[in-house]
Amino acid sequence: MKLRIIDGVEVHSSSGNVYADLGLADAEQLKIKTDLVIEIRKTIKLSQNLKSFVESAKNDDFYWVEKIKLDFAIELDRCRRDLNMTASEFAKELGVSRAYMSKLFRGDVNLTIKSMVKLARAAGARISLSTHD
Repeated sequence: MKLRIIDGVEVHSSSGNVYADLGLADAEQLKIKTDLVIEIRKTIKLSQNLKSFVESAKNDDFYWVEKIKLDFAIELDRCRRDLNMTASEFAKELGVSRAYMSKLFRGDVNLTIKSMVKLARAAGARISLSTHD
């Protein structure tokens, strides 16, 4: 450590580990634990920020449109799995291209109620629409 004198007081620069600077025997373990606590706190803060972001997003119609598209894609994929079909087989069964199915599962398709009904019926399912408070 580098030594400096400031106003008659010896000041040593830190090694980067305050526990080692204090001469504690388990300094490295204590530093690791401290770093872990810092990362956990950052994660908790990020989680709180994410929760706040999602709650705020729920005030926008875009959130609800994307949620409906995602819910539909998840249900359509459940139908595919129930039928024990590959994605390619399922696309053929639905009368669409594999590329279209990929776009649908990525949320890159502007689904209409008509297209959702058509896809669901081709998969042997049906659409149910409801509103909630």
